[in-house]
Amino acid sequence: MASDLRKINFLLLIFLLIFNSLIVYSDFTGGDACIVNSEGNSSCSTVQNSEYGEILGFKVAWIGLLGFAVLIFFYYMSGEKNKDRKFYYKIFLFLTFAGVLFSLYFIFVQFFILRDYCYNCLIIDGTMLVFAVLVFAEWKYI
Repeated sequence: MASDLRKINFLLLIFLLIFNSLIVYSDFTGGDACIVNSEGNSSCSTVQNSEYGEILGFKVAWIGLLGFAVLIFFYYMSGEKNKDRKFYYKIFLFLTFAGVLFSLYFIFVQFFILRDYCYNCLIIDGTMLVFAVLVFAEWKYI
């Protein structure tokens, strides 16, 4: 069970990194790589270029890319073959909790403040919430 959860969690982290990379790439190239809604509209650029699209002058997408890379590093280091795995897993849990808080904040901003939705962002935030539930389920096996 624990090894299955670990594989699923690692795959979710890779998905989050790749999907977030899509947003960073579209931001970097000036393109629009957003999933569109049923009317064929996309609000990704509206959401990402709002005042909530940056933290301390850094684009949220770039912060997310760095965050997922750091999560992957600490998750890898918390593997079974590492003697300090519990130490790394505690750091990983803390960072995952921080990621959940960011995800909940950005979901709140989109639904209640901007009233505009970036579907790519919602996929990332929703996946992060599912990922966190699985991580905390895995915790008892560490």
